[in-house]
Amino acid sequence: MKIYSPLAMTGLLAISSSAVVAEPTRTFFTETAEVAAQGAASLDLDYAFTSDGFGTGVRFGAAGGEIQINAKSVTDPSGFRSTSIGYKRILQPQLAAYGVLSYTNDAINAPGPGNYSATDFALGLAYTMQVGANGQSANSGITLNFNVELVTDDEGLQGRGADTTLFAKAAAVIPTHQLVPNTDFIVEVGLEDSDVLDTQASLGFRWQPTKKITTDLIVYADDGDPVADPATGIPGYVKVNIAF
Repeated sequence: MKIYSPLAMTGLLAISSSAVVAEPTRTFFTETAEVAAQGAASLDLDYAFTSDGFGTGVRFGAAGGEIQINAKSVTDPSGFRSTSIGYKRILQPQLAAYGVLSYTNDAINAPGPGNYSATDFALGLAYTMQVGANGQSANSGITLNFNVELVTDDEGLQGRGADTTLFAKAAAVIPTHQLVPNTDFIVEVGLEDSDVLDTQASLGFRWQPTKKITTDLIVYADDGDPVADPATGIPGYVKVNIAF
């Protein structure tokens, strides 16, 4: 079982000297209209308890935005189910644009007849807003996040039927600090125009024990694939973000 991808670890080693704290710039599976501060870096580790592998990634602020290097789990409802590199940049307050490029070459792992390669990309917009804040704390209200993504699927390797798919995703981050300190409840829904996918959905809790560690306990995660069973349970999916 490959726990850490070589590509993700290479990116981590290149930026691990940064001492700037970087907050997660995602909810569970949606991008927010935020980017890592220039020079800041974070490592993402995630695992679905009903799947067969880990997902890894690094996010760091560079080139006026945020660079992302990912190796996604096979059940990850977001992005690509393979190694990818992305870039996100803020267009204006509360609005960001991002692009992701993924390349898969089966000949690397299984040389011989019938090999294939696929190049996929995604283009998206992220809009983030806060409602109900009482003015005493910047995080006292509910945070709403919206994504619109156009994602290709060369050769059908991403489970989208070799079609270009338009996604519309929404997430709500609801503070639950009064129940458990430093926690939020998060719910996400993803709609699509694909004939081979169903609605995506996930819900769970985010706990931030320190300013550098964020833990997501996702008790329900459905990647929208009608062929596979949703990854459900307590816990069903765990994501950890470690800032440097």
